[in-house]
Amino acid sequence: MKEYYNVIADIEELKYFFDNYLVKPLDGESLMAVHSARAKKLTEKERKNTGLNRAEMFHTEISKKRRDKEYTWKDFLSFISKFETNKYAYLSEKNEPYPDKSLVLYLCINPSSEAASVRDTFERISSFNSELIQAAINGSKKGIENSVWKLSSITSHIKSCHAQNISRKVWVDFDVDATINEKAIDIIKNISNKFFSMSNYFIIKTNGGVHIEVKREAIKFNPNNFIAALKEGLIDYDISEIIRNVNNMIPIPGTFQYGNVIKIIR
Repeated sequence: MKEYYNVIADIEELKYFFDNYLVKPLDGESLMAVHSARAKKLTEKERKNTGLNRAEMFHTEISKKRRDKEYTWKDFLSFISKFETNKYAYLSEKNEPYPDKSLVLYLCINPSSEAASVRDTFERISSFNSELIQAAINGSKKGIENSVWKLSSITSHIKSCHAQNISRKVWVDFDVDATINEKAIDIIKNISNKFFSMSNYFIIKTNGGVHIEVKREAIKFNPNNFIAALKEGLIDYDISEIIRNVNNMIPIPGTFQYGNVIKIIR
């Protein structure tokens, strides 16, 4: 019997995110998403059985608009649905499917540049080729094997490098990792409203806190001032960290995170 990784938890929530907040890619741009497994919710037995002791990004996909067409809901839904794959397509170190409660699907909230990603890839190939030539000159069999192995990793690099090659920075992500209840949400809203108008941000409720997505053009001050205000306002709550998340990766509203549904706070 075939088993599949469940990704889409609430299609209406996914559509709401698409309609209101997703930055649709233009010509020469793309969206990047990556399915990841984290050990934080697993028991010791589950960690041992899967060999999962750290975060693993095991499935990456890229989505682009069709030529001379706008990026549509159908394009985005097809993109996210690609992650609902047979579990035996992606196995852990111990050749076991990743437990559902370990999984989260991340999206790079800002679109990537295809030209920059291609340039990044060519530079990497050139570097590995130089290493290979030098190893051959030196007569190093081990060096040649290492260089050939590095070159074989280029196919995965082509996708993964999109996260480092952003085209337009529309959203700035503030990650609040804390124990959150309704009162804490109200505090976060009130603080956010003091810094930005409501049209300039939205809040994603996650399994371990919230992500506050703020339009870059609305930040006309040191972002640390906003972080400091959040820390002061949430001083009575169990805060792990509050940071400006520079990797641009957010859990996608309408999908599962550790078995729970990611939601946008309305």
